[in-house]
Amino acid sequence: MKKKIGDFLELLGFMLSIVAIPSFFFFLVFTILIGGDALNGYMRHGEYFVCSHGECKEVWPLIFNISWYSGIVMVSAFIPMCLLCAAGRALQGNEASEIEH
Repeated sequence: MKKKIGDFLELLGFMLSIVAIPSFFFFLVFTILIGGDALNGYMRHGEYFVCSHGECKEVWPLIFNISWYSGIVMVSAFIPMCLLCAAGRALQGNEASEIEH
């Protein structure tokens, strides 16, 4: 039973990777191109700033929003993908070790 649940969790993790991996690379490249990201940035008095390593740059609101939403999608997809795959592997590994003993 644990193996079936492990297989299912791993399948869910794989399905989530279809969104997570491209969103990670998009966020990474976009962050490099604009010199920071909105997750570390801020908005003040109608001005939008992206930050990286303590340095902030003012950007257009559209650029800030793209960075913000791509970061949220990346975090919301990448972390659960890793957790689902790890849980699936752990359950599959426990089943295999029980069979050997």
